[in-house]
Amino acid sequence: MGKINLFGRLRTIRYLKPSQLHYYLIRRGLPTRSIQFSENIITRSNSKLVAPIQASGVYVSDYAFEFLNVTAELGVPEINWQPDNMSRLWQYNLHYFDYLREPERSRENKKSLVDSWIKLNQQGSQPGWEPFTVSLRIVNWIFFFLVEMENEEIPQFWLKSLYEQALWLEKNDEKHILANHYFENIKALMFAGVYFEGKTADKWLKKSQKLLEQQIQEQFLNDGGHYEKSPMYHCLMVENCLDLYNLAANNRGICATKLQALLKSQIEYSLHWLSDLQYHNGEMPLFNDAAHGIAPDYLQLSQYASRLFLYEPEASIVSGGRLIDLDATGYYGLEVNSDKFIIDCGDISPSYQPGHTHCDFLSYELVFDDQPVVVDSGVYEYAEGEMREYVRSTKAHNTVSVDEDEQSEIWAAFRVARRATKLKANIKQSNNGAVFSGGYEGFYAVKGRAKHFRKANISLNKINNAIMCLSIEDEIHMSGHHQVESFIHLHPSIDCQDQGSGDIQLVQYGEPIANVMIEEDCKYTISRSYYCPEFGKKIENSVIVLQKESCDNITMRYEINKV
Repeated sequence: MGKINLFGRLRTIRYLKPSQLHYYLIRRGLPTRSIQFSENIITRSNSKLVAPIQASGVYVSDYAFEFLNVTAELGVPEINWQPDNMSRLWQYNLHYFDYLREPERSRENKKSLVDSWIKLNQQGSQPGWEPFTVSLRIVNWIFFFLVEMENEEIPQFWLKSLYEQALWLEKNDEKHILANHYFENIKALMFAGVYFEGKTADKWLKKSQKLLEQQIQEQFLNDGGHYEKSPMYHCLMVENCLDLYNLAANNRGICATKLQALLKSQIEYSLHWLSDLQYHNGEMPLFNDAAHGIAPDYLQLSQYASRLFLYEPEASIVSGGRLIDLDATGYYGLEVNSDKFIIDCGDISPSYQPGHTHCDFLSYELVFDDQPVVVDSGVYEYAEGEMREYVRSTKAHNTVSVDEDEQSEIWAAFRVARRATKLKANIKQSNNGAVFSGGYEGFYAVKGRAKHFRKANISLNKINNAIMCLSIEDEIHMSGHHQVESFIHLHPSIDCQDQGSGDIQLVQYGEPIANVMIEEDCKYTISRSYYCPEFGKKIENSVIVLQKESCDNITMRYEINKV
């Protein structure tokens, strides 16, 4: 569903906040606000930071960069900061300056990159002067100046550029987008407010602290999860909070103690959320635009927290069995030693910025013996096109589709018009494991719509304390004649061997690991799909597709039995 008509656009716009629409019209209708200044630039002599988390990127060489699994040489001595043959997101990464946190990169090279950027990227040039890009760069530069160059004098024209970027950001922030983008804008202004001295810096500091208090309370839900409900963005937002705590705790005479306490509390709660969700190898479920290799994992975040305020990591992150009930964000599951089941049944959020939403109601991931078995398709790229449309689609997830339609009306790269809505969800322990029950209403292109209810029964082998069987039962309530498909996307390391009569053996690295047993009255095929665990990485994998057609309600059942 790449394109949409006028009514679809109106159905999307109606979810926006009035203030958001107001600023959207301003941003589209008026030119970007340029700035000029003549005041003296003074830095606070006592501002301080400790080292942040190291960059997650791969160091290639001084003037070659790898982002999103794509490498490019940018030229010496004059760097090409706008390489036309690279995607927009790749260019954004180039301008973020995360690589200033690469330990392998020399300090002299880092200085030369800052020098080059200032000389070759005039105010307003693209993509270096987009608000989100400016926000990340401001923070990265200030960390570099205060940590790696702590005992060196910062060139005046560097300070002038940094100050200019903060002034420009204040006039061109992303109130029309909000969510994590707006949070990054505010964070950058707080960093600039602490780093510089004077009336303007004091104004940034006062305003940003007030806004951060509001945004923390709005953007984090009462189970500790971030409201965009993407595990990757949750990790990035926890890192933001840690960076801000770093700033507040090391500059107590400048920053409000109330904000510092709020940040500490939110960090601890959000790390607990993450310890529930992630796997033992540090990776996370790939729901809602999550990808590996972008955000720091639980271990990195908890170690950073320990350096800042002696945080003690969750002991259960590596062992033990537990029920997972993150109701506000809509994630439920069961972890038993090295086996884990996670299912998604959360409403689209935030309603006014669902850009990272996928059609993944009642989709799940399954891990046996720390090896992924049933996987989410992940995310390949953000650019509008065939792969972006696919990874957001219903058929890219381990759930059901009706007449090949979508749960929600997704369009373009980040838009959602009519939306599936949660009806219920809960998980309870049983005598032999746990039972999840959930449901939603969606498929607005289907006449009369449809309701999908899923029951997942997770049975345990109590002798070796592991998941023995995952039983899935789906009920689709609708009127008229329809065809329903249910998808089971398997990790690329798994081969399917159809034994006939609905018995499919799953073989991983040459060894049988499980059998998928499909009910007798259900047709099925084994097809091919794509698994995208990282940006720019597309790997073929097998997908089992169950098929059933009938009038009115349809029930489908299958089991995954561990060998």
